[in-house]
Amino acid sequence: SAFWIAAVAGANVGTCSTALLATWGGSRRGVQAALAQLAMKLSVAAALLAMLGPVSAALDAVPSVRPARLLAHVHVAFNLVALLLAVPLRIPLARIVERVCPSREGVPEPPGPRYLHPAVLESPEVGWAHAQLELGRMAAQVADLVGRVPEALSAKAQAPIGQLSRRDDRIDAEEHALTPFLAELGRRHTSRDVAERVMTGVGIVDELECIGDVVSKQVVPLCAKRVHRHVRFSEEGRAELLAYHAGVSEFVARTAASVQAWDVSAAAGLAREGESLLAREGALRRAHIERLIAGRSETLETSDIHLDLLYALRTIQAHAVNVDLAVAGRP
Repeated sequence: SAFWIAAVAGANVGTCSTALLATWGGSRRGVQAALAQLAMKLSVAAALLAMLGPVSAALDAVPSVRPARLLAHVHVAFNLVALLLAVPLRIPLARIVERVCPSREGVPEPPGPRYLHPAVLESPEVGWAHAQLELGRMAAQVADLVGRVPEALSAKAQAPIGQLSRRDDRIDAEEHALTPFLAELGRRHTSRDVAERVMTGVGIVDELECIGDVVSKQVVPLCAKRVHRHVRFSEEGRAELLAYHAGVSEFVARTAASVQAWDVSAAAGLAREGESLLAREGALRRAHIERLIAGRSETLETSDIHLDLLYALRTIQAHAVNVDLAVAGRP
């Protein structure tokens, strides 16, 4: 059995070495992905070989185990250990890889993914860990986009408003990369655990992309309409919109943090909190209608825009709640 244990360890490390050789001289992201996979498999292999004697003796004590079955059991156990280590160690592992193979400073990062390289798909645990890192990046970009909405709400010209739509292009690029990557991960590794993770990941991508679309396809046109009409919100209405946005933006930022850390407990708490906060939009809608009844001219001129913006902000928060539910493992 000692031979089969060493063979499994060598085979797993060997496939990672192939990926590293294939990416060497290519993109820096590809090399970093291959290095991360190699480091994880090499660590598990070293630990297994260090305990080769006791592990081999334990397996030899199991009666009537055929070599083929023994090989399969050791291979499954090897990758299960790698899976259990990959998720909690993904952040320190990413920092180590960054030191060994640093990103190029001072070069503007093009739209698109940073961690999704085909080489990491060979291992389900490494592939999922990289997908989580990319989901965290996408969530941070969404939080940044939502945080910039006041620039459009207060704009006096069309140019600042159009910049929000261009920022949404980066989120679209993430969605176009993450969804096929997760689908390929599910095709290559057909276990139930991987399938559930793929479903979770694709759901989060869809919710984050929807937030970007709400900003670019609802908030942006509404702000552009206000500028085109040459009207402005009442002081009370503008203050309410900005205050409501501040709460939604802060909630989305906390949601992004829970995705980046994959903090199940924090996400569950945010989901409960978010469901109660969604009712705030109704109170703000009633306050606007009361000003409308009072005959405020500025309220009348911007009424349709104001109400639609309230609904758009509520929709953003609803999608963020869905992200939290997905991270927390709740349907």
